[in-house]
Amino acid sequence: MTEPAESSSLERIRTISLFILAAGVVVLALYYLRSALVPFVIAAFFHFSLAPLVNWQRKRWKLPGWLAVSTTAFVGLVVFAAMWLVVGASVAQVAANAADYADRIKTLAERGLEWAPLNSLGLTEKEVRAAVDKLPRDTAAKYLPGTVSTLMEVFSQGALVFLFLMFMLAGKAVGHAKGPEFLEKVELSIQRYVLAKFALSALTGVLTWLILAVLGVEFALVFGVMAFLLNFIPNIGSVVANVLPIPVVLLGDYSTVTIVLAIALPAAVQFTVGNVVEPKVMGKSLGIHPVVVILTLVLFGLLWGIPGMFLATPLTAVIKIVLQQRDFTKPIALLIEGDLRVLGNRKEQEAATA
Repeated sequence: MTEPAESSSLERIRTISLFILAAGVVVLALYYLRSALVPFVIAAFFHFSLAPLVNWQRKRWKLPGWLAVSTTAFVGLVVFAAMWLVVGASVAQVAANAADYADRIKTLAERGLEWAPLNSLGLTEKEVRAAVDKLPRDTAAKYLPGTVSTLMEVFSQGALVFLFLMFMLAGKAVGHAKGPEFLEKVELSIQRYVLAKFALSALTGVLTWLILAVLGVEFALVFGVMAFLLNFIPNIGSVVANVLPIPVVLLGDYSTVTIVLAIALPAAVQFTVGNVVEPKVMGKSLGIHPVVVILTLVLFGLLWGIPGMFLATPLTAVIKIVLQQRDFTKPIALLIEGDLRVLGNRKEQEAATA
């Protein structure tokens, strides 16, 4: 009885050690190959979004593969160019008005000091005001140029993204034989997720922009684009998107009704899309636990910078879709979802995977 138990324990230690080594190698590869992997991942998401259009043209209009891929690539180029123009205009507007936005944050913070119980916290008003005066300026100087340059660098790699996309779509033109059922199921699930997430994020961004533009709020386009991008980060992204317009709204020349609507309506859009529409479209099976969201956000942020933060949750969802397709990897997918029963005994694991 002792020898089998010792053998099982050694086998488990060996497996865990190999897993740790493999994870380290993967992390190093993700870091050192980030300049090529980030455009590749973006192209892959575009591919999953545009691949149904290729299939539809070939089935509906009986077009040859090369022609279906060519028209789809043209559509993809137009979409990417439109996104580049919108995001580029938003980034330029942020860069041009960064000082004004920082001043508004400073003014709003100073107003908040009038209500803060500084004495009970062991702080003096002079110390806090000095920190408040310094914070917006330092933040803008340190992070805004890096953020702007990173976003522009990602979109400047459009040629590489488009090249990857063309090769991926070319596989649709020459690949007549069907692949294994497992891969087809994975591809279909990923396509549904990517299309739904992109459509819902675009809906959130457009509605936010329209609401703020109708109300006459400054930087409406910027806040709409940020709502679109931040919607790819569940929970955290919606909170940040709702907070961003507050300094502009509260310190602008707006009526009380406009201020209330400019804060409440985008928040209502975020809540409705994120908590009502998205679960119905995607289903609860694609949910990711908030702790996993934060961990992946930090990990991919360290590895790939700002682009990694936006790609972290979609990549995690895709990994979870793949893991759900096999019984021996389903427990990992359930852990990503936040179901800890897989860590219990065998009966609990069977109940969790059932």
